[in-house]
Amino acid sequence: MSQPRVVEEFLRNRELVFGFILSLTRNHAMAEDVFQEVGVAILDEAAKGTQPRNFMSWAREIARIRVAAYFRKNSKLQIQESMVDVIGQAFDENPLTSSENTIRQDLLQECLKTLAPKSREVIDRRYSEDLSVKDIADRMAWTVPSVKVALARARKALSDCVSAKWKREHGPQSI
Repeated sequence: MSQPRVVEEFLRNRELVFGFILSLTRNHAMAEDVFQEVGVAILDEAAKGTQPRNFMSWAREIARIRVAAYFRKNSKLQIQESMVDVIGQAFDENPLTSSENTIRQDLLQECLKTLAPKSREVIDRRYSEDLSVKDIADRMAWTVPSVKVALARARKALSDCVSAKWKREHGPQSI
């Protein structure tokens, strides 16, 4: 794979790489920071002539290393290596292509529109505003356990909705 090919692969798979980083960090702002570092590292490696056989496995390994470094640098944050390994294995066992990921994102956007208003508000506050569960509880005058239940139910509803739409459009294989 030539340098232009590595860059092309990175651009084609940037959402998948970002998704992997986000699954490790569980924080959008942190994932953005790490994603920038991963992008620079991939471009540096491509300039050195690195020729990965499997781009996504290679990119996920770079991301894993950068996430671990980010957590070490910010010592108040912690991540367990076993969690990183489990998440990495899940990505390996359930690969999505870039086009499948785009379709899944589109389905998710459709499904978000079908959520009940309070469920949508909880999801927006958690993921768009990046608020903690406690902050959401405070702003909505709910208890922390109520917010956790609402988030779990909303995530389940979204997951079921995306799966059902996928199956209707693409057949029974899972996403």
